[in-house]
Parts: sequence; C-alpha cells; structure tokens
Amino acid sequence: MVNTLPFADIEVPCLGFGAMGLSFGLGSNLSYEEAEPGLLKAIESFGKMLYFTSLEPFRVLLLGAVVAAHLKWRELINTVLPDPYLDEVFHIPQARAYWDGRWSHWDPKITTPPALYYYSWVINRPRTLLDPDFELTTGDLRFVNFITLYILLVSLYMWKRISKQQARDGSVLQREFAIVSSPLIFFFSGLYYTDLFSALTVVITYTFWSASTRATGHFPNTATSLLQHIFQGNEDFILQLFSDLWPSISLLAAFTGFVIGNGGVVLGDKSNHVATVHLAQMLYFWPAVVFFSWPAVLPSLVGIITSASSKVQLRARFPRTATVLCLLVIFALVVRFNTVIHPFILADNRHYTFYIFRILRQPLIKYTAVPIYFICAWLCISALGKPTHQGKAPSEEDVQVSWVIIFLISTGLSLVTAPLVEPRYFLIPWLIWRMHLPDITDDISPQQRQKSNKEKATSPGIGPTLRYLVQYSTWIELFWYAFINAITCWMFLYRGFSWPQEPGKVQRFMW
Repeated sequence: MVNTLPFADIEVPCLGFGAMGLSFGLGSNLSYEEAEPGLLKAIESFGKMLYFTSLEPFRVLLLGAVVAAHLKWRELINTVLPDPYLDEVFHIPQARAYWDGRWSHWDPKITTPPALYYYSWVINRPRTLLDPDFELTTGDLRFVNFITLYILLVSLYMWKRISKQQARDGSVLQREFAIVSSPLIFFFSGLYYTDLFSALTVVITYTFWSASTRATGHFPNTATSLLQHIFQGNEDFILQLFSDLWPSISLLAAFTGFVIGNGGVVLGDKSNHVATVHLAQMLYFWPAVVFFSWPAVLPSLVGIITSASSKVQLRARFPRTATVLCLLVIFALVVRFNTVIHPFILADNRHYTFYIFRILRQPLIKYTAVPIYFICAWLCISALGKPTHQGKAPSEEDVQVSWVIIFLISTGLSLVTAPLVEPRYFLIPWLIWRMHLPDITDDISPQQRQKSNKEKATSPGIGPTLRYLVQYSTWIELFWYAFINAITCWMFLYRGFSWPQEPGKVQRFMW
C-alpha cells in the first residue's frame, strides 16, 4: 500500500520500503490547498540549490571532497571486485531480470521488496537512447547508489529548510555532509545494496510529512490539548484527527495483515529470518550510535560536565537514582533472558559483529556491558536536547519529549523483531536521530555570550578544553568518519582471506 500526497493534479508517493522504513514511514491525506504552502516551500528550497554550488570556497571544497571520495571508493571496488559480492549475488541478477523485461521473475532468497530494482531500471533506461547496444553491468548498478547518495544530500537539505526556521551557515557541515559521509552510508554506497535507497525513501517521505504538518498545523501542540479535545467530545476535532491519521493507520493495518498472511516480515528466505522478540537489539543500538557519532554527542557532554559545579543543574541533567537502578535491572534481565545469537553471526567471520559477539558471549563481559548500554542510551537521548552552554530558550525547532517517545517506539518496532544483529539494521534509526540533533551554531545574545565567557574563565580546565572540542566537533565528526571509512574500505579491498571449504575464493571484511 502506498501513501500519496495530493499536489496539483498529481499524486506524490510517500514510500516506505521494507520493515525498517515502514515503521518510520509517515504519510498525510491533505487537500491541495492545505499542502500547497509547505510543498511550495520545498520547491522554493529546491530552487536554492546554489547552496551546493556556491562560489564560497568552503562549501565547494567540502562538496568536492565528498564526491571525490565516493567516486574513488566506487572505482576501487569495481577494479578490485568487478563481480557481485555477498548480497549482490542476489540483488544484481534480480535487477538484470527486470532490465531484460522478465518482470515475473523473483529470487526466493531475496528478503526485501523490489523498489530498488524498479528505481535502477528508471535510472539506467535513458542510457539506451544514447547507446542502443548498452548492456547493464555490475558497475552500472553500483553507480545507481552514487546517484542516490547525491539525491539523499539534496533531500536532507530540503528537509532542513522545511522543518527549521532557517538553514544556518554551519549546519551543512553539521548534518548533510556528515550523514552522507557516515561509515554505513559511505561503505554501502559503493555496493549494490538496498540500504542507501531505503534511507532516501525515508528522508523523502519525512520531508513531505514535515511540509504538510508545518503548512496546516493540524496536530495539537501538546498531548494535554489532544486529550482535552478527545474527552470533551469535540467531534470536529476527532473527525479531523481521523482524517489526518487514517493513511498511517491504514498503512500499519496493511503491514500487519501482510505479516500475518506472509508468515513473517521478509519476502523470501523466511527460514533464516524468522521474526522474533529480540529486545537486546535496543541495547546494542546505543553503543553503535555512540561509536559512530561520539563527536556529535560532545555538545551534550559538555553541558553535563559544566553543570557539575551546580548541584541543582546536575540533578536536572541526571536521571533519578531509582530510575537508573530500575533501568539497569531491566537491561540485565533482557541480557539474561532475551539475548538471541543468530547462527549466521557466529558462522560468518566476514562481518565485524562476529568478533563483537565472540567477546559478548563471555558471561562476565555480557553483564559488564549493561552499564555501558545505559550510559550510551542516556548520552544519545540527552544529545537531542539543546546543550545548556548555548543558553537558548526552547523553541518550536527543539525536539519534544513526545517526539523522543515516538522515536523510541519506532526504533523498537524496526529492531526488536530481527534476530540477526547487523550494523545496517541501525541505519534508519541512527539517521532519524542524527537529523534531529540540535545545531551548535545557533546565535546567542550578547548577554548570553558574556555569561558563557565568564563560565569559561571560572570553569575547571576540562571545561574549556571540551568547549574547544565542541567548537570543532563537526570537523572532528567528519575526520572520524574518514578515519573509519579508510580502515574499513582498506580491510574490504586488500585484507581478503579464504575459507578452507571454499579454497581460492576471496572473502572480505565488511559491516
């Protein structure tokens, strides 16, 4: 089932592909008059794409570096590995079958919907007009993800323009380029995998939804006002609420029916992808986020450290002791009774999760990791709030508690049914989290800046040091991603090994 958003005389699709994208898929059912202001704002922002081609040297150099890095990565993969590898063995023949017009062909080993293959057909078909003898190669299909990467970059900028009051000068470095340079997106941009296209569809859907809600303001400002309308029996409001939500409710109902009728979440290879309750996935997610994005968490960490001088502020920043103990007990129980180790994890030493779970299998380490799960989760959720050192009053751009709750529920729905643990499964939740991190370039008043300078002069040595790191945290994030990408790409290309059962066949390390 596809949600659509009316725009003039066409229906703009709001797509969510696969179980991961589905739980984050958002739709709307608005009239043209209601949606027009937000969509016109999207078109206006698209018309300002000089943002990406500005003569301002910083943006040009940064964009050039990102594009050059992805092109080089694609070139190296096609040189060292011209043939399909791992999951490409399933995806590439399926895409070629559609290219040849065999639309009824389907590989039963493929677990995801066919949207990527349709998209690849659309991207490559115009090339036959220039070259009637054009034949679709592995490199051509991999290049689809490079195009997808740049569309993702533009889509992220459009979302920024629609969802925020203004696009600040530093935010392009903070968010858009950081996201497209992140290790999971960068690595799989060189291979013909579904992850990058799935991320793109989620961002586009989210952009349209943000445009419609900002234009209409149909949703109540607080949960309290929502409950008041419902309990007071405000029929007009309830009907309007149902009108707004029925596409999402229908989508959820259709997906539930699909899972029941299909006997599982995946389309194929169901015996190896049986849906289960795997609550430990929610524990693994937070350390993965901190590992990849610790520079983005620095602003929040600085706020926590600098508040240590005030007991009142410190109490406000940290959870209550009873809450911490309760969560630690729950986490320990999840580790004890709901740790699921899929046979693929310990049978495939090509993935980094193989080595992580060899360590986590040790009983002492398994329970020692519980406090780490809690600390990482607390840091990630705290990072969604405005850093205290910025001294800005709350605004409509700030992340609300209700949004955090919905984010946690959506993340849980997309992760806890998967018995297999792969970093790729964390991509969509991480993407949504990273998109909503507050900017650190917000303007502050002279009075607030003077107060901040006084705090710098009186803070312990670690405070000014961390503030200096925060000032350059966006650069640190990019360099950190470049460092990880260099290592993982080099390991993939040049540190191959072979299995005794498959002599002569090179196996490669990957996420």
